[in-house]
Amino acid sequence: MKRSLSYAREHECTVTVGLEDASRADPDFLIDFATHARREGAQRLRFADTMGVLDPFRTRQVIRRLIEKTGIDVEFHGHNDFGMAAANTLAAFKAGARYLSTTITGIGERAGNCSFEEVVSAIENFEKLGLKFDRALLSRICSYINQVSGRNWLRRKYIKII
Repeated sequence: MKRSLSYAREHECTVTVGLEDASRADPDFLIDFATHARREGAQRLRFADTMGVLDPFRTRQVIRRLIEKTGIDVEFHGHNDFGMAAANTLAAFKAGARYLSTTITGIGERAGNCSFEEVVSAIENFEKLGLKFDRALLSRICSYINQVSGRNWLRRKYIKII
């Protein structure tokens, strides 16, 4: 990591260090690793719940502690193996994660990733930040993804896009 970050700094790159399967790693190790990454020039840490094993309460706790102990910006990347990706992503946001990794319609391996349209709807409805999303455009994008992927991901959604 040290060599890679040194190389990136020499080439004036913005660096995110990705932590695959971070949700199952030792929390103290993550803090130590993130501290070293920040010291070596990483601007962001990508925390992945690769197997979708977190719940929103644990997500908020882990992300908040990681940010408090290291001061590094955090990106949260959630998988939907137990149907918690959007809830976990919202919990990470509430804990201070500044970047949220999503995919349109939640498309991704196994049970999928965090759904962009679910997260923007949750943030728009629960956070009262004054954000407004173009629902018609989002609907067209989701329809296009359904068409090209050959899957109807929206059939299982409970939220209305428009």
